[in-house]
Amino acid sequence: MNRRDALSALALVALGGISLAAGAQAIWIECSSRRTFDRAELVAWLTERDLASVPRAVKLRLARQFEQDFAAGHDWKLELSQLDDARRERLVNNYAELSQAWFLDKVDRYFALQEPARTEYLDSQIDAISRWPVFDQGEFQRGPLLRSADLSRQLPRLQARFTTLRPDEQQRVQQFVGAVYLRWLARGFRQLIPLSPGES
Repeated sequence: MNRRDALSALALVALGGISLAAGAQAIWIECSSRRTFDRAELVAWLTERDLASVPRAVKLRLARQFEQDFAAGHDWKLELSQLDDARRERLVNNYAELSQAWFLDKVDRYFALQEPARTEYLDSQIDAISRWPVFDQGEFQRGPLLRSADLSRQLPRLQARFTTLRPDEQQRVQQFVGAVYLRWLARGFRQLIPLSPGES
């Protein structure tokens, strides 16, 4: 092979690589602009890309899809059993990234409200928070919450995964967690003790 042929071959390889990269990027851009993803697409996002670098809006769409999946009761055991160690590690890291984005969005929404809208918002979010599991020991661990309704255990397990927060973000998270927990206690207390006539 002469020098011209070698250069031509290298050029073809380079063009082929650029075409593949462009095609893959087009697929990711198309997916990131969609509002919903099926489970296979969620697995692809979690195992084939570093979600730390994707826009927050995409993270929230992926997280909300997870939220719907967990609400429907899917446990992801089949999908997890099909992953090798490298893809599982990527999934663990990406799931932590989504968990943080998902929870911080709830924190931001809470602080954007005034009372009594904050209390109403907490009521609407307690069940969603209780269903969001921590990924631990190779699977999504919903923990004791769904069995014993102990939010005092679930919130610290979720919050412990947030390792990259600024001090001001950490303070807001702690205030929100405290508000969620107090509201959860109040709801449970009201269910245990019947209200007197005229009380609400």
